[in-house]
Amino acid sequence: MGCGPKLGKRRSKSKTGSKIYTSSESRETSSLVMPRVPQKCSNCNAIINAPEIKWVGPGSVECPYCGSNLAVKFEKIA
Repeated sequence: MGCGPKLGKRRSKSKTGSKIYTSSESRETSSLVMPRVPQKCSNCNAIINAPEIKWVGPGSVECPYCGSNLAVKFEKIA
């Protein structure tokens, strides 16, 4: 047959020597993370509600009351 890829191989090395992962494998270093928005604004002490969140960057949200940028923490999920 020889027309398609070899299905028995799980890992192979590219010409540069780095590992190529198949869809059935995942990298050991990858993990899921979840953003944790602060419950209160550090500037005006207002409570931050989920429907009022405005993302202003990949790691920050804006307080709906005073407009301060609040840092978002990312936690690993088991």
